[in-house]
Amino acid sequence: MKGLKRSKDDYEVIVAGGGFGGLAAALHLAKEGVDVLLLEKHNMTGGYATSFVRGRFEFEATLHALCEFGTGQLEAKEKGIQTAHGRARRLLIEDCGVDIDLVQTPEIYRCILSDYNIDMDLPFGQTKVIEAIEKLSPGDGEKMSRYLDLCAEIAEALEDIESSEKIDVLKILKKHGSFVRLAGYSVAEVNEQFNFSERTVQVLNCMVGYLGHSLRIINFPVWAVMIFRYFTEGVHIPKKTSHEMANKAELRLRELGAQVECCTEVTRFLTEGDRVVGVELADGTKIRAKHVLCNALPTIAITKMLPESFIPERMKKLYNVRKLALSPYTLYLGLNAPAKDLGITSYEYFIGDHLHTEKIAE
Repeated sequence: MKGLKRSKDDYEVIVAGGGFGGLAAALHLAKEGVDVLLLEKHNMTGGYATSFVRGRFEFEATLHALCEFGTGQLEAKEKGIQTAHGRARRLLIEDCGVDIDLVQTPEIYRCILSDYNIDMDLPFGQTKVIEAIEKLSPGDGEKMSRYLDLCAEIAEALEDIESSEKIDVLKILKKHGSFVRLAGYSVAEVNEQFNFSERTVQVLNCMVGYLGHSLRIINFPVWAVMIFRYFTEGVHIPKKTSHEMANKAELRLRELGAQVECCTEVTRFLTEGDRVVGVELADGTKIRAKHVLCNALPTIAITKMLPESFIPERMKKLYNVRKLALSPYTLYLGLNAPAKDLGITSYEYFIGDHLHTEKIAE
């Protein structure tokens, strides 16, 4: 924290940015005994996992619907139920020992679209999703079953690749044919092959809000993993606030021996040859490290924090051709009545005339 003397100026790993990505990375390293320094420019860690007070209301900033917090291994064994995937739960709670208290929402979301006369809750669990889609659009249930099986195949392929120490191309070709065939296709291109009714398409398109672009641009494997995780595991939220969730992660990080400094802005990455060897702070202090992890936005890191000569041409081209899509704003409402008195029965709503993603992106 600001005002405390830093123990040294040379670390094994520096994590720049204390959002939940930075916290999770630092936790994973610290539990393995790595010497970690986490630096955050704001007065608290957590990034979007935070809340603020206005009058008598406390508002969540943005964090609201978490996937990959499915049933833990121990709980599943005790209850004799099938274990949901829950990778985030295993990393943060079971492996790193963060005392996070989460609850599961009754449904994934509620979709209300006036142009299509749709008002429905989408439940989680593969069987329930299929039944809900069949009720919405008779004949689409069987298509949705095949669609979710495909999404599961893609998710398994990416997990195999992620967990492999060495990429075995022949193994991927043999074991994950669907992933190889569809890796270069957009969501819209794959979805059209299933010939869903427009009502089903509109309900599925609610998930675009998490990725922020037209389905003509979003890569299908990215979408498939998200659909599979949310639709099979459901949504979890912090029992109290996401601010508390971030505080507990930081507390556990300190217990594991890592050093955490807030009010400490990293303005530049130090480089030597083709390596990043440390960071420079806003006050001019330089701290060296064997490795540096960046949890700032990639665009900021590339345009403001690294010397231009250090950035590979392929990365310059990638960030120069990116297309902008949705530009949202957030409106917070403090309501003078309980949710049930206002007819609010679901946790998350998508409300509008339609969800034609190309029109929205334009």
